[in-house]
Amino acid sequence: MQISTLYQPWPALTRGRHKLLKIMKIFTLIMLICCVQVSASVYSQNISISEKNINIEDLLQKIEIQSGHTFFYNSGLFKNYPLIKIKLKDVPLDEALAKILSRREFEFHVVNNTVVINKADPKLPGAVLAENAPILVTGKIITKDGSPLAGVTITAIGTGPKQVWVSDLSGTYSATLLNGNNGLLFSYLGYFSKEVKVSRSRNMDITLEENNSQLDQVQVLAYTTTSKRLSTGNSFTITSEELAKSPVPNVLQMIQKKVPGLQIIQNTGQVGGSFNVKIRGINGFNNVDPLYIVDGVPYPAGGTNFNPNGISGGLPTLSNNRGTGTLAQQGGNALNYLNPEDIESIDILKDADATAIYGSRGAYGVILITTKKGSLNKNGTPSLNVTLDRGLSVVGSFPELLGTADYLMLRREALKNDGLAVGAADVDLNGTYPLDAETNFSKELTDSKAWSNRVNLRYSGGTELTSYSVSGSFNDQDNVFRSGGYNRDGGLKVDLGTGTKDKKFNLLVSTLFNSTVNTMVPYEFSGDAATLRAPNGPSFFNPDGSLNWNLNFNPYSYINTSYRGVTNNLLGNTTLMYKPIKGLTIKALVGYNLLTGNELRQVRTSVFPPNDLAATAKANSASNVYNIRTWSFEPYASYSTAMGKLGNITAIAGATYQDKMIYQNQITGTGFVADARLNNPSSGTSVTTGFNKSVTRYVGYFGNISYNWANKYIVNFSTRYDGSTKFAPGKRFGWFGSAGGSWIFSEEKFIKENLSFLSFGKLRASYGTTGGDGIANYAYLATYSTGTPYLNNTVFTTSALANNTLHWETNKKQDYGISLGVLKDRILIDASYYKNKVSDQLLGQPLSNVTGFSSVTLNSPILIQNTGIEFSLSSSNIRGKNFSWSTSAVMTVPKSKVISMPEQYLTPNFNYVLGGSVSNIKVYNYAGVNPQTGEYNYINTAGIQGAYLTGLTAADKNINIDLSPRYYGSISNSLNYKTISLDFSVALVNKMGSNFQGQLSYLPGVLDKNTTSWALDRWQKPNDETNVPKATTDLFANLLGQSTFRQSSGAYERITYARLQNLSLSYSLPKAYLKRLHVNNLRVTLQGQNLLTISKYHDLDPENLSLTSLPPLKVFNLGLNVTL
Repeated sequence: MQISTLYQPWPALTRGRHKLLKIMKIFTLIMLICCVQVSASVYSQNISISEKNINIEDLLQKIEIQSGHTFFYNSGLFKNYPLIKIKLKDVPLDEALAKILSRREFEFHVVNNTVVINKADPKLPGAVLAENAPILVTGKIITKDGSPLAGVTITAIGTGPKQVWVSDLSGTYSATLLNGNNGLLFSYLGYFSKEVKVSRSRNMDITLEENNSQLDQVQVLAYTTTSKRLSTGNSFTITSEELAKSPVPNVLQMIQKKVPGLQIIQNTGQVGGSFNVKIRGINGFNNVDPLYIVDGVPYPAGGTNFNPNGISGGLPTLSNNRGTGTLAQQGGNALNYLNPEDIESIDILKDADATAIYGSRGAYGVILITTKKGSLNKNGTPSLNVTLDRGLSVVGSFPELLGTADYLMLRREALKNDGLAVGAADVDLNGTYPLDAETNFSKELTDSKAWSNRVNLRYSGGTELTSYSVSGSFNDQDNVFRSGGYNRDGGLKVDLGTGTKDKKFNLLVSTLFNSTVNTMVPYEFSGDAATLRAPNGPSFFNPDGSLNWNLNFNPYSYINTSYRGVTNNLLGNTTLMYKPIKGLTIKALVGYNLLTGNELRQVRTSVFPPNDLAATAKANSASNVYNIRTWSFEPYASYSTAMGKLGNITAIAGATYQDKMIYQNQITGTGFVADARLNNPSSGTSVTTGFNKSVTRYVGYFGNISYNWANKYIVNFSTRYDGSTKFAPGKRFGWFGSAGGSWIFSEEKFIKENLSFLSFGKLRASYGTTGGDGIANYAYLATYSTGTPYLNNTVFTTSALANNTLHWETNKKQDYGISLGVLKDRILIDASYYKNKVSDQLLGQPLSNVTGFSSVTLNSPILIQNTGIEFSLSSSNIRGKNFSWSTSAVMTVPKSKVISMPEQYLTPNFNYVLGGSVSNIKVYNYAGVNPQTGEYNYINTAGIQGAYLTGLTAADKNINIDLSPRYYGSISNSLNYKTISLDFSVALVNKMGSNFQGQLSYLPGVLDKNTTSWALDRWQKPNDETNVPKATTDLFANLLGQSTFRQSSGAYERITYARLQNLSLSYSLPKAYLKRLHVNNLRVTLQGQNLLTISKYHDLDPENLSLTSLPPLKVFNLGLNVTL
């Protein structure tokens, strides 16, 4: 049992909290002064002035300054106008102008904040503008949904002088056309330009239609949003439309190979299984996961979370008590409890510019998940969406084992090679096993067809001031293993948004709850040795499906284990937004997540042989209760205003508080008088308990300034001051920051004139630092555990040494990119190069045995570097009235390197090499099979070749193999003909990995050990050239020879594969029929996942490369989607 420290680190952060309160008080005071000042300026437009003998133009200039209006009139208009004597006190502007321009030859017009003065036509006194007088046009520029557009470029059209204006933050514009100009051109990035003719002064509101280019796709960042067009950082967005094309229950499966720089490996095909997720490679020896944020709330989809096997992203589940194999779900992942149908978009933030504002939490990349909400709708029309799915899952790639004839041939040949005859022990040859029997034991275990049913409903709508959304889901998934059981989950999500009519105050409340019940036996059987037994051997199951105990043992006996796991996920957040003055937004986000698990595993007496008299004493039961609770509070403010004629600046400042607690309580009982008592583990004759609790707290202060000049030159600066309780007082806080910039060179005049085919071009670059704290809690403290009692006294022994000098890792990131759009953005290309350097690595330093400890955690001077090239392309190949075809592709070419490292890590006992990959492993130099003897041969460091059943040492491992991928990515196509759509995606991967032969523990020809067709190419006689050794039953050759081979270069091979990752064929009912049925949309979809894999790699799945884990499943799905 682990003893948790009573030390509470929160008080050490109170200084930061008080500091934040002071900052917020000062910030509030400044905002109040600003409000008062702005209020005063709004209501002080009356004129008070007293002048004697003043020139009229000087007088108008003073009134212009006092009123805040802009005056327009032709030069020379007031030529020979007499000097004026005037005294006005608190007079409205129009009244003051009427008195000043009392002579009938002038007239004026006041429109918004602009005053136009003209010479009146003597024929139409005071009524009609002169022929050559300026034309004043004012109004507001908005989108289709009524949102204002700031920064719209307005250009004068005509033969007059060149004139350009820009709309302000509220979308308002004011343009005065001079002589010869008679029209306006409104243009804005991401929207279609609009040209309007103008013949007189008027107020004219303009609505611009959005150009649905991928460049203007909204990308969610930490505390704001941007687009591909205007971003300075490196991020990638996956929308709900893309997610809907994959019929799988976890969102990580949906985005595999579809995001450059994001590597996702599915550890097991079992429903609710775990994943390995990395953004831009391994950025540290602690192998830390990205930060996951769901609607602004930190989510525990990363980290070990007390997982018993230390699986990255795993949950604190029960450990494997079977004694062999692995757990079926391998710890699972928290994203298994988030309904993909509720997700609106996923944004992956990769470089320093995009992640630095998250500080230490974003050191290893950030995955932002935004869920669906209601939308504001002036007509208040709600909609109901219903999705029904029926699916079938089957086991994917699995070893194709030899049939009985080939197996027996190898067995006989092995005995012949060893000079042996068939004996009593050779049950597969001597008639004990029928010589004509044929059983594929792997399929016997995993040949079940797992059906699934899913229902999703969503009711949403809104008014001009309120939006709402209510959704519910139910999912029922069967098991591909014959052990049966199910995984069922149901969820409810509610969102409500409201605001005041003046749009100064907004409130958004969102909450979701999901409950999952899993009754599948928690063990992984697919890699058991029993699945590779002789094909003519007796089945481990009776015809009625019960266990066969004829041999008095059964490797699948744990199928009779009873299991029930209930996982509940509650996530809620509230966002308050207040806009006291123009350009200023104050927000507060409060988030809460509670993920709870309750497992009960009962190993019944039926798990043991029927004649086992000790079965009741061996029966055991275990209960596991865990909670992962996270709450966060983030107040921040942003201010945006014009700076310069065409510029806009935005500043953000705020703070973050985060508190994460992991709690686990286990009870295990052994020895029960009856199986009926197994539901209470504490009633066993022997009971053990375990308790774990860990609290991690973060506090941080952040700031961001971005400047945009004419949507052409954009710079962004971020900084953050972060504190973590994982470090000792005095070492907890650190400064991190980034700078990024982009130049949209396609907006330059010389580009437009000379490269007309180039519709978009952007260069961007960023640099920044983030800090890492990927170590266990309290690692800076000495920890203790209970030992063997002494004289009936409790004994504590030191488990780990203290080190209060631990501090942040340093992660320096560089990113450079170019984006191009050609042929009016029909082809979009983005290429990036990144370089990440990580130093001050937090890891265990080996210690001498005389210290009594194997290692101590410290900041090592190890320096590693990750570089890579990322590429994405999208093209609209055909755009027709009835037919369209588009293609998208992503590709990543990563590389890692150890730059510097202490000498003790460079010894033969470690896999690291200076200049080598972080994922490097050292292996023996495999020289193939000796043509004369049929045995494995190797070359040692002295260059001497031999069989070396013994004699090789760690120093002879002189071959380095990089297990990181050479490249990975995908190509996707979407074809549409009228209302029929076909979408498919093909994943492409090239990497090194262990082959089937390298994962076996025996050679061909061993009793009751089947293999695949690779063994048919074995050595049979002298001078045979092959890579497969001779068949043999020799125990020494099998144990030592195969063990050495598994540590050699022969056990690895280059793996290149293309996989039809998903395919979706859908048909939407034409609008004419929809109208008759009174529905808005009706679509039928046929989908598949992991349908086809093309590769020279055989026998194992090329993704998880595992003989002991279930490969990714093939999934088929029929769906119906209706919107009312």
